[in-house]
Amino acid sequence: FSVCPWARQLLDGLLGSSIIGFQSPSDRVNFLECVEQYNEFAVDRTAMTIAVEGRDISLRVYPASIEWGDGKIDAPPFDECRAAVCEQLVLDPAKVRLAIGVDRLDYTKGITEKFLAVEQLLERYPEQKGRFVLVQIAEPSRSKLPAYIDARTNVRSTAQRINGRFGNADYCPILLLEAHPAEDEVARFMR
Repeated sequence: FSVCPWARQLLDGLLGSSIIGFQSPSDRVNFLECVEQYNEFAVDRTAMTIAVEGRDISLRVYPASIEWGDGKIDAPPFDECRAAVCEQLVLDPAKVRLAIGVDRLDYTKGITEKFLAVEQLLERYPEQKGRFVLVQIAEPSRSKLPAYIDARTNVRSTAQRINGRFGNADYCPILLLEAHPAEDEVARFMR
């Protein structure tokens, strides 16, 4: 944070709030440690507050996704998982470099932007064509709402356009899997 050119402005902006929410308790502690580096704010680690200009800012934890236990993936060893994923997707494990994305199919998740990053990668490094594959597991969500319908359409059309531009009969740089995956399947892909 301290090397960010706008660190002070970001901190001042955040400290203009009355409540600041974090994904996890460790994120909250990291933020407190960052604030403590500036030495001008009173930090109360017991109450999880910061005193700024006569007012207290509460720091709270609001997990926004599914908790992944202790962060450890319960799956077979890496080589076994890689072989199973490549077999499932009909990919040659000796030739392919895999990137995995697991997200709700939601306009806030940046899936289209991920696809555009793959497009830039293949433009800048054409030697990755035929070698790099992004497997995006996209779990359908709120499929009757117009914004989500638009997001799904955009994600699909972006993947199709990029695959048409860089792919061929034997290769697709983006594999979009719209599914509700079981936890063990997600663990296999992530491993």
